[in-house]
Amino acid sequence: MTTPISSGPAIKELALRMPPKEAKIPLKKIPGTAKGFADFSLEEQIVFKEWKEIIDNTFALFGFDPLDLPPFVHRKFLLVKGGVEAQIFSVNHLSDNSQTKYGIAFDRTVPFALWIRDNLKKLSFPFKRRDISLSFRAESTRTGRLNGFYQADIDTVGRNLPLTCDAECITVLVSALSQIKSVPSFEVYLNHIEIPKHLIKKAGFTNLEEALRVIDKLDKTPPEQIVAELCQLEPSVSCKEIEQIVSVCSFRGSFKDFQQMSLSLERSSVYIEQVAKVISLVQKAGVNPDLIKFAPGIVRGLNYYTGIVFETFIKDYPQFGSIASGGRYDELVDTFAETKTGIQGVGGSIGLSRLFQVLNFHQAIPKEVKTAAKVLVLMREFELTEKATEVASWLRESKVATQLYLGTLKGIQKQLPYAAKIKVPLAVLVMGERSYVVRDLAAGKQTANLTSKEALCHKVNAMLKHKEKGATIHTRSKEGEIELDPKRVFTIEDFYAIVHQRAPLLLSSSAGKKLDETREFINYLTEKNIRVYGLTTGFGDLRECDVSAEQTALLSHNIILSHNAGIGPMLSAEQVLGAMVLRANSLSKGNSGFQKRSLETLIAMINHRIIPHIPQMGSLGASGDLALLAALGRAMQGSEDALVEYQGKEMTAKDALEAAGISPFVPLAKEGLALTNGTSFMGSGLATAYLKQLQSYENIFALLNLYLNATRSVDAAFNLPVHQVRNQSGQIFVANLLQQSLEGSPFIDRKGIQNDYSQRCLPQIIGPKIAEFLSLSQNVFAELDAVTDNPLIFRGAEVSADVSSERIIKFADKKWCVLSGGNFHGEVIATTAEELSALTAKIAIVLERHLTFVNNPARNKGQFPIYLIHDPSQAGVRSGFMIPQYTANDLTQRICQLAGSFATNFNLTSANESEDVVSYGNSANDKLLNQLSLLQDLTAIYLVQIAQAYSLTREKYLQENGSLEKTLVSERLFEQISQVISLPIKEETGFPQFYAKAKELLATGKLREIIGSPLAKELGIATLPL
Repeated sequence: MTTPISSGPAIKELALRMPPKEAKIPLKKIPGTAKGFADFSLEEQIVFKEWKEIIDNTFALFGFDPLDLPPFVHRKFLLVKGGVEAQIFSVNHLSDNSQTKYGIAFDRTVPFALWIRDNLKKLSFPFKRRDISLSFRAESTRTGRLNGFYQADIDTVGRNLPLTCDAECITVLVSALSQIKSVPSFEVYLNHIEIPKHLIKKAGFTNLEEALRVIDKLDKTPPEQIVAELCQLEPSVSCKEIEQIVSVCSFRGSFKDFQQMSLSLERSSVYIEQVAKVISLVQKAGVNPDLIKFAPGIVRGLNYYTGIVFETFIKDYPQFGSIASGGRYDELVDTFAETKTGIQGVGGSIGLSRLFQVLNFHQAIPKEVKTAAKVLVLMREFELTEKATEVASWLRESKVATQLYLGTLKGIQKQLPYAAKIKVPLAVLVMGERSYVVRDLAAGKQTANLTSKEALCHKVNAMLKHKEKGATIHTRSKEGEIELDPKRVFTIEDFYAIVHQRAPLLLSSSAGKKLDETREFINYLTEKNIRVYGLTTGFGDLRECDVSAEQTALLSHNIILSHNAGIGPMLSAEQVLGAMVLRANSLSKGNSGFQKRSLETLIAMINHRIIPHIPQMGSLGASGDLALLAALGRAMQGSEDALVEYQGKEMTAKDALEAAGISPFVPLAKEGLALTNGTSFMGSGLATAYLKQLQSYENIFALLNLYLNATRSVDAAFNLPVHQVRNQSGQIFVANLLQQSLEGSPFIDRKGIQNDYSQRCLPQIIGPKIAEFLSLSQNVFAELDAVTDNPLIFRGAEVSADVSSERIIKFADKKWCVLSGGNFHGEVIATTAEELSALTAKIAIVLERHLTFVNNPARNKGQFPIYLIHDPSQAGVRSGFMIPQYTANDLTQRICQLAGSFATNFNLTSANESEDVVSYGNSANDKLLNQLSLLQDLTAIYLVQIAQAYSLTREKYLQENGSLEKTLVSERLFEQISQVISLPIKEETGFPQFYAKAKELLATGKLREIIGSPLAKELGIATLPL
């Protein structure tokens, strides 16, 4: 990486002296990067910049303000540190060449101390600053040692600074380093500068400063050599005493171990107490105690430190020196001030260039990044350049780094190799003015067609989020198998494929390995009798009751028995199967403690379609679906009192498992709780409902096309300018959808003024509902891949810095912890289900109003005969569609009644008040599913009656004009409906036969396909007919 020494006005006044002979070298032969300075590749610079951003963001998170200071300082100030003269790059001022006055600071502490001195009266203390910039040091270079290097600095200054400042400084640097994935294990070594000072002063050393410099070399020099140097430095001190001093200063380990050792150091020392206090504060701040060590030999070569000092070393590469260091400097500002200021300071620095160069040298930094862009926008043809430019701006607005293709290759297939070459994660293919596809270049997969800004930005952000956490979207093998794996995201398509298309479910080898590791940890917890909820304790308000290691398996068995207490009609097979699938996925993540063989039993039951009879009632939605999942557990155990459906027959679970050759579930410690304590039935019900609602809404959009054509609606209400000025995404989406489906229609009134609200305001009425429906998909889809057990088990990198050290357990060379929380709580499901039910009420009202409109000549101004009677002369003798509107009215009021928010507004407690706020998520799902069933009935009536209206309008048009284009959307819809219902209906007949045929057609998805499955495309998912 070539980096100039400076830029801006300062460079005009300062110049480095070059040897005269170098001026004669041809410019073309002079290296671009000076020796001793980093020369990183493009990929390396991108990663390096990301590191800087991570560190800077971490510093800002702790409240450190940015302060960038010039690196040029008078040499006298730099020499205060002592012994550093040879390390200073000197600079001559152009107006005074007689002597060298200025040097380039080799760190930023001195310039900062001078700035504090000069701005003392302007600042509020304590003052915290951060700075990531270049420093320069004139010394021999090697890996990890450069002449020009980046340091990331923080400092806190003020009067009477408490030890909390020292602890925070260490905490911030540890937090920043921990955020960089490439940084391997490291350790922080603490000391108090007065501890070695106290030892050498007590021994009788007169040259304290030089003695400290010798001790400071302990991390690089054998102790025997240090002893020899100190004996030579102070012959009056016995070598035996010096050996004792070096023995103390050579210690590097836990502070607890040091305290237990018998060393020649007063344990009551105030400095030891300060070290102990800082270590305690750092641990309270969430830093893993294993990272913090004590090293009484750390002096820090810079002699202005006065208190706590620290250095940080990579465990695998300690030979390269400290990567982060700092300490307290209580007297530095006063050194430069005319009068005492009382300003103290605590600072720390990450040697960013050293860290990067060392890890890069050892190939520990991934090089797959070629560009800073996350997305490359390509275009099918150059005529779409303006649209592609607009698309790129959309993505940048949503905070996605986006590059627009600026090359000359025409066509996406020719542009894609460039995308692969720069290794951008995603490409957005602009196929048309409202046609976009997102391609995952690594996976070779792409989304369905997207048609709006909102859908595109949402999809891109979701795909990037999955990539950042190392997750991949499930892909199916040629055989259609779907694999459960902790790093893969379980999608709505996976759910649909297993439940409705019988796709086989498999467990990945990595999932099996993680399950085995977790079981070993469970065994360790029971062997050590470590107290864990639901493992070695009872449940609910019985959590204070202890359970012995010998009884943990019995506890698992008993929870399945005692919690199997549901009642009522049986849930649908699709909802039960869906719950089994979601439970399998949740347990496969390895955070619950479920055995591999136990999970294989559940997966085998799914693949063999052994569906247990599960009662509808018994779940409060917290703690999960206890009674329902317990019933599933009994079936998995092969119980004779558990009934299942298998191969079209009802039988006992015992008989079904034996017939399928499946080993029964034998629960061990925690497995009973892991199985029953989750939201899988609620999640399945919500996902099932969401797919049904999506299908219903798309069918309604198709039928709205027929309605608008049948009623010869005025087109102006759907023109884009009307909706752009309000800028509501749902409204724009609905207007565009209706406008597109009406293109070219001869039925639409393109000169009229306006219609009634239920026609004219469709975008304004339905638009907000659709926008909310699409946004709620995030809740639905997230729950499909959620881990909903309690307590949960985490290991290694899963254990975040905020986990208290008291909760961390060392096992099998990893950090582990068991955390009790509330992921079993179904409030997000209850809230989502109730919001979804609220959306449908107004849509149902609109549909009913449409039916009233076409039935009433007074309202439709005679467009249709009364009650759509084909022969108006028969009115009175015939009633036509009078009563279907009655039925629609009844259905509408029932739908509206079910739109209330009972589940989120009501609460009774359970478990003797310990489970005091529950979700009723299962009830909310039941209510939503009931409402959607009514909406399907209403939509069937709407289809029959609006198709009758369209057929009458169409019949009149054909009589007057002779023919219609078969490619019209309305004609394609009418053709599909005519295949199952003979239109127009001319004779009086019962309507149930028409309703049944209408419902069958609506379920096929054929009408939705004609209008392009707009909601599925907006969500970036496949059309999934139910």
